[in-house]
Amino acid sequence: MKLLFLLFVVIAVAQADWWDSFTDTIAGGFMSAAKWVKETASPTIREKFDSAKASLQDPETHKNIREWISEYRLD
Repeated sequence: MKLLFLLFVVIAVAQADWWDSFTDTIAGGFMSAAKWVKETASPTIREKFDSAKASLQDPETHKNIREWISEYRLD
């Protein structure tokens, strides 16, 4: 009985090590993804958004869009 209990404890510890390694790998992946979003993707998206916003606020762009719509609209 004691041997069975000892065997169970050893197996549980071995499985816990595997599980801990698995969860550490998953957590590390999420942390890497979050770091990439924060440091790379977010600034790039912000720059593109600001560029598009500036372009759309330009009076000349607004005029060109209105002309294009009036030329190609379906009646």
